[in-house]
Amino acid sequence: LMTRSSRRIVAAALDIINPIRQIFSALSSSQVLGLSPMHFSWNSKLGQCEKCRGKGHIELSLKYLQTVHVTCEECMGARLQSKSLVPRFKGLNLAEILNLSIEDASKIFENQKSILTKLERAHHFGLGYVLLGQTMDSLSGGEMQRLNLILELKKTDLAGCWYVLFHPSTGLHTPDIFLL
Repeated sequence: LMTRSSRRIVAAALDIINPIRQIFSALSSSQVLGLSPMHFSWNSKLGQCEKCRGKGHIELSLKYLQTVHVTCEECMGARLQSKSLVPRFKGLNLAEILNLSIEDASKIFENQKSILTKLERAHHFGLGYVLLGQTMDSLSGGEMQRLNLILELKKTDLAGCWYVLFHPSTGLHTPDIFLL
């Protein structure tokens, strides 16, 4: 089962973030700038915004109140250094691609079979509206449940396996229940 984390995103859970980083690092503009796949990761010092350390926001501790999260002024929530946002794939930088829904991203990656297959699987489970860059801690219980199911079903040897879904409709809208 996946854990909820503000640093892990849906694209990482679907195991497509590394191939996307590879695509970006292979672009001619990335080659000119000397950008490697690590320059497209906010978990790497090479790619993360120095001001927010790849969080996309600054935490302000207020006395007697909850901590407030303010969008980072340097990266504007993109989490990456500005040079990592220069290369564009099909007209979009990495931050813009991660702001796409799974359904919209399927159109962008229609010629990348390994990425497209995983996006289509998530779409078939009713997650087409979820953003690629959405953090795991922002997903509902139903979305997490479906994402875990997708990851479980990608195993190659499922012959004779049975899955019992307890409360499969928790957190789902009526059309999603029928889809599942």
